Amino acid sequence: MTDFKNEDHPKNLLALIDNVDFPASKTELVAAAEDSNASESALEVFRALQHESYNSINDVNEDLGLIEELPGQTNLFASKSA
Repeated sequence: MTDFKNEDHPKNLLALIDNVDFPASKTELVAAAEDSNASESALEVFRALQHESYNSINDVNEDLGLIEELPGQTNLFASKSA
């Protein structure tokens, strides 16, 4: 099971991709996070994003709250809104 750390908080996740030019693909987001030395758990969050491309960092932020479950575990970032 992946060990989540404070660096994997959604605001910190967005900091990992703040150098990305949008629109961007999910693959580009993962690559940018890797280039920012993201933890494996942070990379898993980006890999689990629902869409294959994003028009803005705000779109990524919206999806970070919508990920229901990461592979093999409960998502700590699931949205609590109805």
